[in-house]
Amino acid sequence: MTGRKTQNIIFWSLLLSWLTVEALAYVLIVTKADQSMDFSVSYLSIVADLVMTAVILVFVSIRAAHRATTGARLRECIFLFLAYVCTAIADYFLTITADRYEIAVGVFLGAQIFHFLRISAARHAASKDAGVKHPLAGILLSVFARVILSGLVLIVLHVTGLWSLLNALAAVYFVELLMNTVDAALTAAHALRFAVLAAGFLLFICCDVTVGLRALTEAGTLSMTPDRFALNTYLTWVFYLPSQVMIILSVLVARKKTAEKAA
Repeated sequence: MTGRKTQNIIFWSLLLSWLTVEALAYVLIVTKADQSMDFSVSYLSIVADLVMTAVILVFVSIRAAHRATTGARLRECIFLFLAYVCTAIADYFLTITADRYEIAVGVFLGAQIFHFLRISAARHAASKDAGVKHPLAGILLSVFARVILSGLVLIVLHVTGLWSLLNALAAVYFVELLMNTVDAALTAAHALRFAVLAAGFLLFICCDVTVGLRALTEAGTLSMTPDRFALNTYLTWVFYLPSQVMIILSVLVARKKTAEKAA
């Protein structure tokens, strides 16, 4: 009992430290204290996110070993950690090297696939618990919708002459993000944490819209005044940081219809 209490103290201390780092990073960016630091501060935040997901994974693994939490929750944490490994790698290419956009978007796509696996694992477990006859039906329907939507946007890119590897990866990535938001919202009926996850994904979509607008402006496709361009870049980080905090915290929220406690 003492050992578990010590583990809880260590975990919550690390969680509060991470939240403090995120809050400071957010204040620095939102108040525009030093615009030249935006990318370095944001990447520090991303590294902190990766470390925190690793901490959560270790903590939940220990609890699972002592049967204090479920295997389903452990699988969610594994997929969340892998998604943030991809996110940290992708953001390195996007914000630090700034010349490997295809690699960055491709790895971001991998992150969304891991998020999809997390949601799917939870949906499957919830469906089995509820006695659903075909627990994989909803997941297969989601996969089918993703394939159809991705195919359609790729066809549109080809027909409109906008085809490029970067545009194709970005289009499929956005389809995955959009579908993950829908799937998370649908799964919220079984587990409250997925309502938090869906809200995080919505903020993430807003962030990606600003990134897309910036890319179109830099490519000369869209015209934007310097003030609007600066505001657009500012909003990118305003949406991004809280979206990541909500995505990570979602794994700690208790289930809605069971007595399982948050990790």
